[in-house]
Amino acid sequence: MTTIFEDKHFRLILEEDQVSIQVYQPGLVLKDFQSVLQIHPRIELKNFTALQQAFQVVSDEPVSIGIWKPLVECEITSDLMEARIRINSEDTVEDTSKLVSEILRVVEERGVKEGYLNEVLRGPFPVFTWFTVALGVPPVSGTDAIVRYLPISDRKPTLTSDGKTDFYEMHFIDEVNVGEWLGEKIKATEGIPGKTVTGKVLPAMRGKDQPLRFDPKTVRMQDEGDRVTLYSLIEGALEWKNGRIGILHRLTIEGDVGVGTGNIEFSGSIIITGTVQDTFSVIADYDISIMSPLGVGAIDKIISRSGDIYIKGGVYGQGKAHIEAKGSVFVKHANDCTIKAGHEIHIGYYAMGSDLSADIVALDRNKGKLIGGRCIAQSQVVAAFIGTEYERPTHVSVEGFDRKEIQSSRQALIERYQEVKRTLDKVMRIVEAYESVEVALEDSKQIEHANALITRDHLQGELLQLESWIKAKTRLLTVRGEGEVSISKMAFPKTFLAIKDRTRSVENAVKGTFYVDENQMHFE
Repeated sequence: MTTIFEDKHFRLILEEDQVSIQVYQPGLVLKDFQSVLQIHPRIELKNFTALQQAFQVVSDEPVSIGIWKPLVECEITSDLMEARIRINSEDTVEDTSKLVSEILRVVEERGVKEGYLNEVLRGPFPVFTWFTVALGVPPVSGTDAIVRYLPISDRKPTLTSDGKTDFYEMHFIDEVNVGEWLGEKIKATEGIPGKTVTGKVLPAMRGKDQPLRFDPKTVRMQDEGDRVTLYSLIEGALEWKNGRIGILHRLTIEGDVGVGTGNIEFSGSIIITGTVQDTFSVIADYDISIMSPLGVGAIDKIISRSGDIYIKGGVYGQGKAHIEAKGSVFVKHANDCTIKAGHEIHIGYYAMGSDLSADIVALDRNKGKLIGGRCIAQSQVVAAFIGTEYERPTHVSVEGFDRKEIQSSRQALIERYQEVKRTLDKVMRIVEAYESVEVALEDSKQIEHANALITRDHLQGELLQLESWIKAKTRLLTVRGEGEVSISKMAFPKTFLAIKDRTRSVENAVKGTFYVDENQMHFE
């Protein structure tokens, strides 16, 4: 038992780590005690009530009021990643060697083994405040897998001129040779384990994996150490279908389709370096590209059952040519022919005396002329000029759509997308859990893992399809009103417009946009 403070009013007694008070003269208040705490900062009051009561009477026996804080206190965070100390006296800070020894003794007693901050332990040391002396090393997650593919060219035609000739150019079919690089996955890496200040090893998360999505019938996968690479198994045309990269069988005809080849029908894509001679036909399941700058004439038919058609030189149909694609049709010009497309008809320079039918009929906004014939679109027609100054009758019809219905269906698609995304996130967590196990899985768990991978791939494919549908609906909602005819330069008299059930005959040359909204035709 040691007296650490005494005056005429009271004395403070230290016994082991307990501090007690014995009062000689009652009537003190807490304020009178503050100066004592400043002299002895290692006193930590634990019982204010007992202290207040002790001030009121003379005490025969000491009354416990608090503790004598150790010279060095140590605390470790709940995650065991940081050890902090507090020095509770100024008397020893100048004796660095002795103080460091005490610090190390205290923290080691608390179990600290790792992460000492040597620069901190060299001093100087603050007093009466907590400071960090050891830090754990957090685990570092591995890098996620990185997947990339050979990009498919964007089908956007361009109009150019050398001063003498106008050109209609587009990178239409991406040709691929056997063994050509198609994509790769840089594998996810293992993480780096961490360690707490107490020496506990913290496992690291492996990077997240991603599947390579490809058609195994036309694409092979090869493990190359830190990456997996995709190569073409066949010669053909690059395609994306159902969220997978693959190769379409491609038929290349050097020269013309005509007497020497007969009519052509093929299950893949077709590239014709020449033209298609009059009365002959070309039918393909996928894309058809006709590269002759002369275009085609009075052919019988050119049909793509599932893809697009590109005719670099245009069409001189003589009232006989029939061109049809489930996707889109791209031509330099269309003269006396019939063109049908499931998506878009894009014409570079002009369409004259032709029957056009598509979701969108788009002629170049600066030069495109729509003259005579009949044009039927589901949602939008775009042209620089419609009709001629000689007032050739030109009929343009937009069947239109129900905007509220499109908005509703788009919202339903978005909600379905979000639902699938949530489900996919859950499945991904299951896959990651299986792949993080370091021991071999039981047979039943291997089956569950395989099923989870199949579900993951299915959901990712559905997400890609939903994205495509949402994009199409969003594109439709960019159309003015519920059907639009946009004329950037001039529409001449004898141009007859019909949008939904509203009609308008152009009597004086105009330019602008006609559209129907709330069953009324507007012009801006």
